Amino acid sequence: MAKLNKILKSNVPGSKSSHYIKRFYSSRDMSELKHMLAIRNSEIKRGEVPDKANMGISVCGCGNEGCFVIYGYDNR
Repeated sequence: MAKLNKILKSNVPGSKSSHYIKRFYSSRDMSELKHMLAIRNSEIKRGEVPDKANMGISVCGCGNEGCFVIYGYDNR
């Protein structure tokens, strides 16, 4: 179990920042993410949010379970 925790909490190889800490996504994380994506897609379909060329998903820095940030950006 200690080896698994060390692997999951280690930084991505080659990065010196602690922003890239790997963690295990629980079933609550995945269900919350699926729900957030469904809401985002319905907002795009209704025209409430502009449809960007690229979309990204990041883990929020607060550390709570099920907390993600969805963002979109265009190419230059």
